[in-house]
Amino acid sequence: MSDNQDPDLRSELDEVADNPGARLAAMNANPALGNVEAANAVEGEGPNASGSVGASNAQEHVPSTSDPDATDIPSANAPEPEEANPETNPNAVGSKNRRS
Repeated sequence: MSDNQDPDLRSELDEVADNPGARLAAMNANPALGNVEAANAVEGEGPNASGSVGASNAQEHVPSTSDPDATDIPSANAPEPEEANPETNPNAVGSKNRRS
């Protein structure tokens, strides 16, 4: 929870977090609770509008800049596509796959 959130709003939200009907009623009675949920979602904390916080596996998909084969996802961002990976790139100079 961020330090600038009202503790009373946070405790009110915690009380109704597991009950969607109670959460909706609390939101209608006090719209500021939506701001608390939004702040929680940004911080990756619960309770938030999604109902819970999912485990993050983002680190598994972030390529390392030191890894020569950081990803197998195709990219148009090769510095010089004509020279990159001549053994597999059909656009590379001297490629086995190059069409004449």
